[in-house]
Amino acid sequence: GSYTWRYRLEPTAGGTRVTESYEVERPLPGAMSWMTEKWTGSSDRDADLHRGMETTLARVKAAAENR
Repeated sequence: GSYTWRYRLEPTAGGTRVTESYEVERPLPGAMSWMTEKWTGSSDRDADLHRGMETTLARVKAAAENR
């Protein structure tokens, strides 16, 4: 599969809003999807990616606030 990840930074009154997104350029072939599901133990790749984005954004926020 192929994904394009994006981070959009927008100034706000209190700082900066960071928005993370992705676009699936080329989905995983069926066999790879099956293998990924077995390897990760999850059948919902989109939900996994969303949780990962929330984790990343929380870490970016924590790092920015500790500087």
